[in-house]
Amino acid sequence: MNILVLGGNGFVGQEVLTLALEKGYQVSYLSRHPGEGELFTNPAVTYIQGDLLAADSIRLNQNYDWIIDLVGSITPKTLDALNVQARKGTVALANTNHVPNILYLSANVGYPSYVKTKRAGEAIIQKSGLNYIILRSGLIYGPGRPSSLSTAILVKFAIKIPLIGKAFSSIAPTPVANVAEQILTAIEQETRNLVKNIEIRS
Repeated sequence: MNILVLGGNGFVGQEVLTLALEKGYQVSYLSRHPGEGELFTNPAVTYIQGDLLAADSIRLNQNYDWIIDLVGSITPKTLDALNVQARKGTVALANTNHVPNILYLSANVGYPSYVKTKRAGEAIIQKSGLNYIILRSGLIYGPGRPSSLSTAILVKFAIKIPLIGKAFSSIAPTPVANVAEQILTAIEQETRNLVKNIEIRS
């Protein structure tokens, strides 16, 4: 399996790259800036510089089985650019370079304008004519994002409170390593053109 991870130097991306290497995949990542640390000095990891907002100018030197798209934003000023316009870039990148499959990591929770842009991004992928898998996640936590650990503890506590637990159940925290595992498991299976929630695991 040869995969290209968009946003591979991010929180989830690093976990996906690490697990993909363990599985023996060929691994590349695309970002505006190279990642830092031991993972990104591994000669088995190929860095491709590029910006999804200028995807027509990106030419890939390999044939990829999958694009795994992890690019996104929760910041109001960049919601449209990174959650919507960047999806157009993902589709353009796939079409220009003949990549047949896209997995997009979306979200099932968040403030209204954030979720709206994530759904708009999903629609772009779904209408592309490419094979796709869309995975919607709740809260993702792990040591690579220290602030997520305290938030995860608070949400897990809230879920156990009878009167308010249901309100928090859809965002039940999932470790980033499990999210990466579910992403790679999804592309290994035969099912395509699928939208599903990330399974909640503690």
